[in-house]
Amino acid sequence: IKAEGACNWARAGVIAILRISSQMDDYQLDYIEVIGYVGGVVLAVSLVPQLVKSFREWSTSDLSYTWQIVYIIGLWLNFAYFILVGAVAAWITLLFEILFAHMLFGLKLYLDGCKDGTKEEPDDVEVECKMESSDNVIDKKRAVTARSGMSSLRHTGFRSHLGTSNLTRDLTVKDAYKTNRTSAMLTDKVKDKFRGFHYVIDVRFTCSVPPEFGSKMLQEMLDAAKRNNIRSVGHMLEIFDGTDSPPGFASAVLLDESHMSSHCYSDEGMLAFDCFTCGSNPEGTRRIAEGIGDFLKKNLANARIEVSQMPRFPINMAEVDGEECDCDHPH
Repeated sequence: IKAEGACNWARAGVIAILRISSQMDDYQLDYIEVIGYVGGVVLAVSLVPQLVKSFREWSTSDLSYTWQIVYIIGLWLNFAYFILVGAVAAWITLLFEILFAHMLFGLKLYLDGCKDGTKEEPDDVEVECKMESSDNVIDKKRAVTARSGMSSLRHTGFRSHLGTSNLTRDLTVKDAYKTNRTSAMLTDKVKDKFRGFHYVIDVRFTCSVPPEFGSKMLQEMLDAAKRNNIRSVGHMLEIFDGTDSPPGFASAVLLDESHMSSHCYSDEGMLAFDCFTCGSNPEGTRRIAEGIGDFLKKNLANARIEVSQMPRFPINMAEVDGEECDCDHPH
């Protein structure tokens, strides 16, 4: 039975090739065929924006398996029909549409691991919010919508189910980057909407890092704060020899406006630095990050350095949540 089925498929393939060959022998390009080519190309290209979007965001969560399967089956049936009726312009351009559709389907299989999406949780989560004023503590309950931080955590996979572990393990990169700055427009000035600024530097290096580099890094952090008129009120350094923790170091500088910290895995060639200040001089934070970046470039040869930044401390929390503020704090 299997051999007979294979023979039938082979026979159908040969017939299709012969039919295509005969069509091309008698083929003439006229304005009707040109219209067919243009229409076919437009339909094929219509899939490109979705394909580019999926690659750029590295996610196909907005695509349905059912739609893709039905769509691909329809494409192949149309392809067979166009060959049988001799619609050359139609089946030639349809090949490109079939290619893009299969690329999109393959990408979804790869990213989703052939799994259906998980069930969505209710959109609203009720949480208790406590705000301290100068006279008393105001307790109130409010519904937190998808714009709030709690909802943002829910959408990244941080669900409040007891006993659940490894909540970040299966996060996609798209879902891992979340922030809820919904009240601030992209054209707003940071100084008008936020009180602080946070810089993060991630470094990968291949050179050897001696233990004393931890002390050198801490001293550079202290010097950077002093150069930019940001007051340090304490600091700490711990160098790891690999006995109880991976070799490297951890250091921190406590600022009157917040902190700086660095952590190094010298055997893995990784170093992380961050600086956050919530005072009136965010430019000082930027200059500290810039200075530390230059220091790392100079001392870690051929290192790959990536700098990220984000504003912190919305000036009016109620405005961010889309509510009227009823506390006694000045904003």
